[in-house]
Amino acid sequence: PRRRGGRRSMSTTASPVPTAEAAAVAVATALEGLKGGKAGGARDEDKAALAGLLAAGELAGDLAEYWVALARAQLFAGEPPATVLETATKATTQCDAWAAAHNALGNAHLLLGDVPAATEAYRRAVELDRAYVAPRFNLGVLSLKAGDQAGAVQSFSAVLARAPDTPLAHMLRGQAYLKLGKRDDALADFEAEVERDSTNDRAWLLVGQVRKLKKDEPGALIAFCKAKELGAKEAAALCPDGAPK
Repeated sequence: PRRRGGRRSMSTTASPVPTAEAAAVAVATALEGLKGGKAGGARDEDKAALAGLLAAGELAGDLAEYWVALARAQLFAGEPPATVLETATKATTQCDAWAAAHNALGNAHLLLGDVPAATEAYRRAVELDRAYVAPRFNLGVLSLKAGDQAGAVQSFSAVLARAPDTPLAHMLRGQAYLKLGKRDDALADFEAEVERDSTNDRAWLLVGQVRKLKKDEPGALIAFCKAKELGAKEAAALCPDGAPK
């Protein structure tokens, strides 16, 4: 079956309708529980989502959405990398033309430290669905880690063009801009990130660092003190006690 990006439209299987519907409900419930999670986070919600999906395993059949959701739950719950890879591979087997399956496969390869395979999977996901931002974001992170700042800017710009409120996209693109020496662009991105999420201590710290580079000492101090207030240890020495906030 052909699926697009991260969309959750449920595929039709050869199983009886009640069985397919039950599996679809299990997937939707799990995805809701996984919101806010991250790889290896192993929150109670992640473990509950994984347990719910495993309980519905006999109902899943060739429902590609189930295998993608299961791979995500395993990733978040901290299951062994080989287990995540096996599940993600099954997802691509069930629906090779679905971008989300290849994104899940990329996540699994990355968990195993196989960056080339992860990159290939993410690129395949982008080819299958140009509007799907997750693999573009992941490619941006890989570019940033590899020191390919121009590639990172390109990927995160594509993400932001499609989904302007994507968490951390502005901050990560700003880091790439900063390494390219584009301070104004970097500052604009860091400020956009704290506007999106005023509790991001790392972004506030970066705002302060760039303002300081631009000789805006009062503005830098305000940002450093905000970062300190939010718990950024690196900002402690940059915002002396009694400094104006």
